[in-house]
Amino acid sequence: MLFVVVAVGRAQKLAVKTNAVGWLSAMTTNVGIETTLWPKLTIAADGYFNPVADWGNNKSTRLWAVQPELKYWLGEEFVGHYFGAHGQFSEFDAGLFRLRYEGQYWGAGLSYGYSMPIADCWHLDFSLGLGWKHWEGSAPGGRLDPYYRAGASDWDDKEFRGKPLPGDTFGFTKVSASVVFIIK
Repeated sequence: MLFVVVAVGRAQKLAVKTNAVGWLSAMTTNVGIETTLWPKLTIAADGYFNPVADWGNNKSTRLWAVQPELKYWLGEEFVGHYFGAHGQFSEFDAGLFRLRYEGQYWGAGLSYGYSMPIADCWHLDFSLGLGWKHWEGSAPGGRLDPYYRAGASDWDDKEFRGKPLPGDTFGFTKVSASVVFIIK
């Protein structure tokens, strides 16, 4: 008896991407990679890093974050509609005007996205995710308010000092508009 095994060859694809929303919202450096795992299935990992403690106008952001995601494509990988499941973790020290928080969060969510080719190896990818986040940390206080004056009770940050982060929240866990380069 003779058994014949036929294997279908499938090219592995790799994509490198950056999320414009991350660059525009907090001037945060970010890069992601994605590869085919199985037909119609890809795995991605995005990384965000912002070492800047103070970027003027009384705003500050210092963070690092990772967001792995498993995607199921309705058609060919890297083209068209997809659904995803993602996780995330971040440590941060961020402030806007009088509010400054430092801590970490982790969470998980489900996403929907669409990727469209714009040139041979270039795509635009749009994605939106909803899910759960758990926040830990507090507002340590600090002189972030531009009108802060020592001894001025109406601008004193004591009311914010030690205020905890919200704990568990449900809402947006992913918003992306990415430029993607496909390596075939």
